[in-house]
Amino acid sequence: MRRFLWIPIGLCLSISLTQRAQAEEWTKAFNITGRAELRVDTSDAQIHVETWDEKKIEAHITSSKWGFGQGGIQVHDHQTGDSVELEVRFPHGFPIMSIGDRRTVIEIRMPREGKVRLDTGDGEIRLRDLKGEMELESGDGRLEIEGVDGIVRAHSGRRTSAGQRPLRSSRYQHQRRPH
Repeated sequence: MRRFLWIPIGLCLSISLTQRAQAEEWTKAFNITGRAELRVDTSDAQIHVETWDEKKIEAHITSSKWGFGQGGIQVHDHQTGDSVELEVRFPHGFPIMSIGDRRTVIEIRMPREGKVRLDTGDGEIRLRDLKGEMELESGDGRLEIEGVDGIVRAHSGRRTSAGQRPLRSSRYQHQRRPH
């Protein structure tokens, strides 16, 4: 009888490890000539933005749960001049078995100066070393803002155990959003 108990445990562990090994990726670069503007909108992913000295925006999305395309994550990208928009949408429905890591991370590299609008329904937002206008919204995730200079509008529905909204930052003018 005990031998039969180990079979489902082994099967679950095997599925979990297989899913972790099957992470899928999506990557695209957008050339910029002037001041970069970026908008990222997703329902359930982490958004990490770092800056560099290149005149382009590079987006890299990794998902350890979903594939990309029909039946998986849909990525809609659009560029008009120096403005880039990314919408990352997840499949509808409930997975029958959701074991293991199901993380999706959107990693962006963009010029050091620009304007960003980052919005995730459920995930942390990490923004580093940007100068300009920044608007960040997470329904249930931590906001980590470091080395920025400019106007920041930030809101997170998540609260720490002390009841405070988690926001780490440096030099900026913070504009609170009315409740």
